[in-house]
Amino acid sequence: ARGLLKTERCGHAYSLNQRCLALMPHEPAIYVNTAICAEGIPGKLDDAQAFAKRALKANPRSRGALNVLAQVSVHQCDPTAALAFAQRSLEAEPGQWEPLEKAGYANLMLGNFGAGWDGYEAQVGQNRYRKDVSYTGEPRWRGETGGKLVVRAEQGIGDEISFASILADAAKD
Repeated sequence: ARGLLKTERCGHAYSLNQRCLALMPHEPAIYVNTAICAEGIPGKLDDAQAFAKRALKANPRSRGALNVLAQVSVHQCDPTAALAFAQRSLEAEPGQWEPLEKAGYANLMLGNFGAGWDGYEAQVGQNRYRKDVSYTGEPRWRGETGGKLVVRAEQGIGDEISFASILADAAKD
């Protein structure tokens, strides 16, 4: 099931985790893994939340369960809950980037843009979706004006279309 999850085959992994839970219903890690799978399947956020809460009941400091609950809270447009779960996750295990990412999204939802973008930046280079790209060793842009700037695509086509609206402003600076 974990191997399938790593290849983003959430539906298959979810089914296998369900079988694992039938065999080992008192294993908190399986509840966390099932919650992670459910979070990746459209329409299964409630299941993700329920499995993560079950894991949290067994282990109140479960970083995996807390991170799933933070992510589910973001999806449910509850930034206050997302921030609380992210903070608990960081207290349980300092130094992880995942709760910083979730807190970043929650802060963006609340209009706390500095903290939001800091949270977003925490994930850059940490996973395959947010690679830290440097074409010729140039430093990351920090908002200074003048000089040259490389702008690259990062996510899906919708984000590219949305962010294309700022290219003219970037060119002025």
